[in-house]
Amino acid sequence: MSKGTYRRIKDEDHEDLGIIVKDIDEADRRMEIIQTRIDAAKMLGIGVGEYEKRAARPVRLGRGLTIGGADDKTQVTIHTLQRLKSSEGNTAFLIGVDVWEKKEQAQQ
Repeated sequence: MSKGTYRRIKDEDHEDLGIIVKDIDEADRRMEIIQTRIDAAKMLGIGVGEYEKRAARPVRLGRGLTIGGADDKTQVTIHTLQRLKSSEGNTAFLIGVDVWEKKEQAQQ
């Protein structure tokens, strides 16, 4: 990923709380790059821990992904993605969303 396409989020104790990317496409590109590096490290027989840590960082979308069209009563906007490994070794995803329900407009 080229420099300047994302920025880190840190709290006052300097704990890394994730990164902000431009949109869902940038988040997908980032994950593809990390997954490629994980696959290459596995093929070479070297450790993948550092790449798995990067993959597990929360990713906040600068421009959320909205699901649901103008005609839908309820819309969902995805704003945060996080990929984790469960204790069984399965991949799990945490997705932060905002749910919007349109108000009925009174007809006069």
